[in-house]
Amino acid sequence: MKILSTCLVSLTSLVFIACGSGDGGSNNSNTDLSYTTSMSLSENISNLGNYTVCPDLNGSYTCEKNELDTLKTSTSRAVSDIYTFVSKDTKLQNSNLLAVLNDGEITFVAKSKGENKKVEVSIKSTLKASLVHSGLSDAKAEEKINKIYKDLKVDTLNANVFNKNILTTLKETKDFSILATVSSSMLNEDFTKEEFNASSIVSNAKTTKSKSLNDTGVKLFFDGTTMVEEEPAASFKGQDAAFGFDKTDGGFKFKKLDSKGLILSNDAEEYSCVLDERTNIIWEIKEDEKTSPRYKFSTFTADVGIHSDPHDAELAATSCNQGEGKDLSDCRSSTYIKYINKISYCGKSDWRLPTAQEQFNLIDFSRKEFILDTGDDSKYYYGLDKNLFKDMYKTSDEINDLSNDMYEMLYWSSSFYNQDYAVGHVTVPFISSTIGTIYSSSTCQKNDEDCDYPTFLHLKLVTENKGQ
Repeated sequence: MKILSTCLVSLTSLVFIACGSGDGGSNNSNTDLSYTTSMSLSENISNLGNYTVCPDLNGSYTCEKNELDTLKTSTSRAVSDIYTFVSKDTKLQNSNLLAVLNDGEITFVAKSKGENKKVEVSIKSTLKASLVHSGLSDAKAEEKINKIYKDLKVDTLNANVFNKNILTTLKETKDFSILATVSSSMLNEDFTKEEFNASSIVSNAKTTKSKSLNDTGVKLFFDGTTMVEEEPAASFKGQDAAFGFDKTDGGFKFKKLDSKGLILSNDAEEYSCVLDERTNIIWEIKEDEKTSPRYKFSTFTADVGIHSDPHDAELAATSCNQGEGKDLSDCRSSTYIKYINKISYCGKSDWRLPTAQEQFNLIDFSRKEFILDTGDDSKYYYGLDKNLFKDMYKTSDEINDLSNDMYEMLYWSSSFYNQDYAVGHVTVPFISSTIGTIYSSSTCQKNDEDCDYPTFLHLKLVTENKGQ
């Protein structure tokens, strides 16, 4: 079975989730030093009700005893009190500061600015914190939230309605991983309309978060000598094939779709997309024609997420049907995504990059069709059903015809993470000597003087079948 635990760091190293923090103190303390930070509440939330305040030293988004004990002073002001926290825990300087309204009705968050500095906790700082929770850097989250506020004119004409709608959303959310999805969608939603329906936005976010996982596809058992269909004796119990959807419900469930998103028979030779009925994810299927903007072997830069501005050398290294008068002006991921959404491919206009976890969830470990022997003891196999995902399959002839020497079909995911000197990226190859390998790479930064190893990959977008 494919198992993802919320108590483990995800494939992307992006999402952090507190798994059972307690009342005990941190080990990051120095008995000779103490640290101080403070917070206040913004005017538009200060009078909503009673607040419990604390630094989130344990990362649980709740105020626990050891955190409540750090509150030392509360200084009254006309608009909002100033709350000062003192602790020997070094995490105080960089932790989130929480203002929990009415015993958990809403939790407002702002990140501490450091030793002896004050931060204002507000609706805006809470939305920013949710994006940081999802993996954005502080700077990118700030940039995105500022753009939302500017585009919706929140600070001028629509502030009251916006605040009312966001407060309703915060009440219905209460989960920062869901709130991050809501915050990301705000660029496409008008949160300044009186008739805004927070429930539908949060409902979609919750549906997105709670998708099922596919099984591994493994249906054979090892009996000590070879692979067999029947479960072997007690000495070989507990094997993968004895559990999960492969055992109980027929394994993977895919449907072919036409260019309008309508379901076809699975023996259809012409189709445009594939729907994964387990996850409700729809996968784009590329074309064989080299002159098509959707050519299966085109390569692109990543200029989405926290890697928003590719290096010139990466742009130069890409290969797609671009240029004046063509559908693609350049080979940026964002350009391709806009094009696919503009033409409403498969009847959808909200295409995006998949996460690395969504890529991994697609792999069928029972399908290891031999493709190529490189002559250096590396044998390459295909980890999907090529009758469904025909565009991701490389024959040995196609590999030899391509200008690059990458045997794997590597695709951009939305799973980026910050490194000291670069932005890292995680993807899952569908052709590999070891199916299920996780591939990590670094991208060049825009201001790098040199980019000796430009990163450019294929694109395969996804959208969600939200109507199901």
